Amino acid sequence: MMKIITQFSGSALFHVSLPGALPLDNGPNWPACQHKRIAPLEHIASYSVFTQPRNQLRDPKIQEGLGRGPCTGAVRREGKPKCSWKVKRSVRLPGWELRMMPRVAVHYHWGSAYRSDALSKIGYTGTFKTSCIHNAAYPIVAYTVSFAPVHHLQNQTHWRPHRDRFHPLRLTECTGTTPEYYAPCLARTLPNAVSAEELIYPAFTIGPPIFAASRPQDAERWWNTTWMMWERAYKMKGRMRYPEKHGHIYVFQNVTLSVSTPFDKWIMQSCMSGLATTSHVVPSSDKPTHDSVLLANFPDSWSMQHFLDRGMRVVAQSRDHQTRYVATGREGHKSVEEFWSYLGYAANQVLHSDTSFVASQLIWSCRAPLIHPWLTRRSLSLLSPDSLQPVDKSTRKLILYMTRSNGLNLNAGREVLNEDILLGDIRTLLDKRGKREQLTIFNHEDFPSTDALMRYVHQNVKAVIGPHGSALHNHFWSAEDTLLIEFMPTSRPDFAFYEAARMRDQPYAVLMIDPVDDEHNMEVDVPAVVDILSERLDQPLDMSERLKVAYDWEAEELGVN
Repeated sequence: MMKIITQFSGSALFHVSLPGALPLDNGPNWPACQHKRIAPLEHIASYSVFTQPRNQLRDPKIQEGLGRGPCTGAVRREGKPKCSWKVKRSVRLPGWELRMMPRVAVHYHWGSAYRSDALSKIGYTGTFKTSCIHNAAYPIVAYTVSFAPVHHLQNQTHWRPHRDRFHPLRLTECTGTTPEYYAPCLARTLPNAVSAEELIYPAFTIGPPIFAASRPQDAERWWNTTWMMWERAYKMKGRMRYPEKHGHIYVFQNVTLSVSTPFDKWIMQSCMSGLATTSHVVPSSDKPTHDSVLLANFPDSWSMQHFLDRGMRVVAQSRDHQTRYVATGREGHKSVEEFWSYLGYAANQVLHSDTSFVASQLIWSCRAPLIHPWLTRRSLSLLSPDSLQPVDKSTRKLILYMTRSNGLNLNAGREVLNEDILLGDIRTLLDKRGKREQLTIFNHEDFPSTDALMRYVHQNVKAVIGPHGSALHNHFWSAEDTLLIEFMPTSRPDFAFYEAARMRDQPYAVLMIDPVDDEHNMEVDVPAVVDILSERLDQPLDMSERLKVAYDWEAEELGVN
């Protein structure tokens, strides 16, 4: 069980004894630590656990309570060695509501991903003390900004838990009315499959981009290209509607991979592709070489872009089944290797294009939606939980320009040919605004690590501007109200950044520009860019522009939105 001990500046302290029910204690800020309630572990909350690396932490009972593995990663805060886990618990807390932390869940996170800078990021300020700690079989201090007291339970007759409205419904049993192609039923036909989950993701709608008032043709052009999204979305009442989607998770035991398993290939049988198949997972009678493996053989797994837009869908969907190893394609760029480490997979825990291992347990999660707000937010909570926290826009002063003219891009083209004029006019606008805002040209080589880049973007950036390209993926780390302006060559329209921004309710503007050559290079309408910045730099999305649940019935009593 887990016990809430007290509240301290918006944080709560926990100690872990045994898994099970949750006694809820008032802390010293409330009546004398006397009131207790028991609640089932159902509601979602996010928090992190930090503890002294004591011998008792290797006790199998506490290992059972926390998950798998000993305290493997050392972190240092104020000169004191500590061990770190990032843990997800599903906790129902009657009389409490979630505040500050977004409505996302994270799961077991082992290893050294949380270094001292990350500890300070999420607000760790040392070991809290309280006289209310008692019966502590395994004393562990934990930190969260998720909980805030609402009222006591004595007079509470109706309590509706605060839920993530985009959280998928999980089905784990095959009944007489379950479709045979749902994962729990299909698992009965798969060799060595021991369990499975069908995830049903709620439908949703998002508003169109922001268009420059001087360029009405951009709206028409953009809407005329949305047919390209036909597999996942369609236009409805002036918005893009994304219908309900399904995901599959399978748990296999004592298996390996066939030599034909596709790694880094853009074929329909690859992970996250339309015909993704479990047939590459085959039983093995050999002695297992690895205890638990996540299969993540998505196309171009070595690239940051496809790690984020495909790989993290596999990881986020299956994170309740945390593994010790991950099987993916060839060794990736530095940022990809860092991402794996942030997820708890050290370099020797990432199996590259390997079909020789035998896994005691293999997690298959290759059928997951490409676009869904719950997966986006869960991905952020795993890679950069700080990016989910609000940052006062008045303290963010940087307009980040993503150039493609510095020769550092892997793919040529999509350069802005009048870039010098554009940058000059943006600087002039910022000077006129008189808010000490600065235009900065992005260069990934300026950052010693991806974590440093994440923190920089989240804490400082007010807007991201640039031509379509992988550098725009870095807006992913920015605060929720960060403006994104994309220059889209009409010769190769793409919706990746529109969808990514809208999953987080970030203002997104687009200029649809005819290229001047076959490399999709562009002359940008500079006054239009300046106008968008002038009008939207300080303006958040209107409620009518925000992400909404889509449901067949719209009666007010349903409270859908």
